[in-house]
Amino acid sequence: MMRVLHIIPDLPPCGAEMVVMTYLRKFRNDPDFDVEALSLSANQNRLYERQAMEEQLPVSYLGQKIHESGIITRIKQVRQIRQEIKKRRPDVVHLHLSILWMVCLASIGTGVKKMFHTLHSDPEKTSYGIHIYVDRFCYKVFKVRTMALNREMADKTDRLFHLNNTLVMRNGINLDRYKGRPRVQLREQFSISDDCFVLGHVGRFNKVKNHPKIIEVFQALKQMQPSSKLLLVGDGEDMPKIKEQVAERNLADDVIFTGARSDVPAMLSMMDCFIFPSFFEGLGIVLIEAQAAGLLCVVAETVPEETTVTEKVIRLPLSSSAEDWASAALGKRQFNYAKVKESLEAYDINSIIETLKHYYRYE
Repeated sequence: MMRVLHIIPDLPPCGAEMVVMTYLRKFRNDPDFDVEALSLSANQNRLYERQAMEEQLPVSYLGQKIHESGIITRIKQVRQIRQEIKKRRPDVVHLHLSILWMVCLASIGTGVKKMFHTLHSDPEKTSYGIHIYVDRFCYKVFKVRTMALNREMADKTDRLFHLNNTLVMRNGINLDRYKGRPRVQLREQFSISDDCFVLGHVGRFNKVKNHPKIIEVFQALKQMQPSSKLLLVGDGEDMPKIKEQVAERNLADDVIFTGARSDVPAMLSMMDCFIFPSFFEGLGIVLIEAQAAGLLCVVAETVPEETTVTEKVIRLPLSSSAEDWASAALGKRQFNYAKVKESLEAYDINSIIETLKHYYRYE
């Protein structure tokens, strides 16, 4: 049996963390793999941490304060990671996000046979300055195999870190979960009438997701379609600021903040249009989910083109006016639909897990 240890800095309800949770679920009953996860932070009883406990997923927590960067603190953290690796004796260590050098140092002499690192965002945005040289060193000396979420990102990773073998490892979804949702009954839970137009977004409240643009677009949309609502799914550090902006624009009665949810397919089924104006994305798996739910999607040109998997995607520049974005969402004017690059089946989680198994065994 092959032992795999996923190491991640923290476990908030975000994209990279969702991927790790999905891996744990899909490998749980696999007779050929023993897969567990290690969060460097403490269990804070957030959504994914509660789910891990309820579903008895193999997640452990080190309780580290990952944002403290003093040299003594970092040395202690590396030693603690090393102890956990030695205790578990994994064949494969699969790390996520910006903990490369720490895990590489911790792995010295532990007998780890293979290491993979999934880059969940644009490497130029997350690795810069001296970090580029540190990461290049780690990839080369420790023979860490890089994984990217799409081909464009893989090519960029190869260029930035002087590599030539970055693997493409898409995030995947269970396509069956997005079909046949009871829209009317779900809307009733949020006091939304069936004839109300609902613009929606799913994502963490942080700068990258560009929530101020969403609020601006919704205000323009309300001028065109007064009986409309905005459904915002997720939580994060910028939520109080966004709530203030909503109140300042007198939109509080028409904007619904759901918080972090485990039932994203149900949330999507209540929407008429999905808006996605991110400044950048590694992939943007929620856009794949929105298309699987059959939604019209109005997205920024900064989102990777590979996420266009149906003919319902309109790509607009972030510089386009709020009125243009609102018109696209409502179908008030004719916009060019994005050319389909992939297919939904390419993101089926079952086939993606089979690809991951192949990588663990043979790469």
